[in-house]
Amino acid sequence: MMRVTMKNKKTLVWGAGLLLVLALGLFSFFYLNRSAHKEKKTYRTFEAITSRDIIVFGENKQFVAITRGWSAGKRYTISQEGRILDKVDGEYIPYHPQRKEEHWNVVIFDLDQEGYPSQKVDLYQAVRSYNPSYFPIMSNHLIHYQEVDYLTVTIRPEGEKDSDKDKKVFLNLETHEISDIPEDYSNNNAFDDRPSSLDHDLYADTNRTTLAKVADENGFLLSNTLHSTSSKNEAKINLSKEYPEVMKILDAKGTIYPRFTMVSSEDWFNHMLHWLAPEGEEVLTVYLVENRYNKNSQPLTDYPIQSYQDYLNWKEQQEKKE
Repeated sequence: MMRVTMKNKKTLVWGAGLLLVLALGLFSFFYLNRSAHKEKKTYRTFEAITSRDIIVFGENKQFVAITRGWSAGKRYTISQEGRILDKVDGEYIPYHPQRKEEHWNVVIFDLDQEGYPSQKVDLYQAVRSYNPSYFPIMSNHLIHYQEVDYLTVTIRPEGEKDSDKDKKVFLNLETHEISDIPEDYSNNNAFDDRPSSLDHDLYADTNRTTLAKVADENGFLLSNTLHSTSSKNEAKINLSKEYPEVMKILDAKGTIYPRFTMVSSEDWFNHMLHWLAPEGEEVLTVYLVENRYNKNSQPLTDYPIQSYQDYLNWKEQQEKKE
């Protein structure tokens, strides 16, 4: 009887040992397998422009040409650089707070200083300083409000996934601080001394004439900016003759922006008449179009226009007829 008991005990010990070995083996197998699988991470990266990609020009320094820009404020323009996690093993990663390997900087260029010196603002840190429970998800556009240039930024509370929890704030390009958008701006979407340089009227006037068609024929898209649609623009126009360095920017798919509060509808209209004129000619002769929203609209050739004043005179005549 005693021998049987001892034998049973030995069997139990061997069985327990075998189970332990199997458990350790399985644990090691799964652990090593898990360690061997390395997550494939894909990052969204973006590089900032440099001061060499910017030229401020014009008789009053009221225009700025930028290779890849975000428009221009009155004093500042910006670019951005960053590295943000986009996918893990092919799956998109939703908006999230900053991770160890991520960065997002706003690079601010001073257009009033020689050489356009720049400063970097850590956008993640700027948002944390404003409210540590939020993180940035999107930078939007530049605005000029009460004599200050701002970048509007969309932020989201940590742990939230719905856009209805998002909030828009101002990044002050002078102080580099984030603040709430003033109530009068939020309610009225109004600018203090709102410049026509970003108003619809700036290009609504040029769009009433054949100026847009002339721009298109010379490889440009004309709106409230002048953007090159060609990588090598060989148009023989006043702009290329008078500002060859600006044309290099445009050849890099750059854009000419009016600076906030510094360009009126009249300035923009008259500069387009001169810049887009053939080399040596002072101004273009353009015509009103029947329907500014129709690309194929026929010009009204009985009323030639060579200045903004000509255009205003025509508008006045139309108002009297009505």
